Amino acid sequence: YLGRELLTKDGLKVTSEVLKGKSRVGIFFSAHWCAPCRSFTPDLAAFYEAVKSENSEGLEIVFVSSDRD
Repeated sequence: YLGRELLTKDGLKVTSEVLKGKSRVGIFFSAHWCAPCRSFTPDLAAFYEAVKSENSEGLEIVFVSSDRD
């Protein structure tokens, strides 16, 4: 369960609206202090953009932070 709302680049949005019509949802657990996570993020972003360019409705990635602030 991802909760009722997700924090997006445009502010809080209802989870069901953000994920509506998505055939796949990736969940990325990370933290600013995790060096392997920081080095993986650019690769994930490139993959996400490539998939979005082929099928804009196919994939959404939810970032889950282990940071406390």
